[in-house]
Amino acid sequence: MLKKYFLEDLIKSLLQGELKKFSFYTKNISAKKNYLEIFNEIRKNKSVKSRKSDYKNTQQRRYLYNIILESMIHNGSQDDIIDGKVFFYINSANYLLRKQLPEQAYDIINKVLNIVRKNEMFGYHLSILQLEKEVKLYINPSKNRSDQEILEEEKKLIAYQEELQTLKLIFNHIRSTKKKFGIIDF
Repeated sequence: MLKKYFLEDLIKSLLQGELKKFSFYTKNISAKKNYLEIFNEIRKNKSVKSRKSDYKNTQQRRYLYNIILESMIHNGSQDDIIDGKVFFYINSANYLLRKQLPEQAYDIINKVLNIVRKNEMFGYHLSILQLEKEVKLYINPSKNRSDQEILEEEKKLIAYQEELQTLKLIFNHIRSTKKKFGIIDF
């Protein structure tokens, strides 16, 4: 499926309660709401071909897509820190899976995997790999990673986490010994 239809598929999958939630959410965020025109055109199945496919329209479509996901996932305390973004992406992927939009979920999983790898967030990394395996139950295009690649990455992460735990135990043992006996020469 082409990414340019992600927005249309997401809007068509919204239920009445979700539309209401989106409406309440968008009332609070901005005064100038050009993206709502795009939303209404898609909801009414109007042809959006009349709009130029320029940079501004593309940005508004991307913004609308993110606002829809944010309105469904928003918990009232969304942070701009990396943990908040990763948590938002994980929740968005889960939401899209529940809406039976696995291609979109896989796209978000790839984004969050890059963030997690870059920032060495190992706990999130394992849960994202689980999510990736779940998405692969629905779709398995050739461009996706194979199950074997995911399994190898998972094994490496688990081994790395075991090493980290061992190092933490050694550090805590040294700290407690130091408190007990004073300065220790190495």
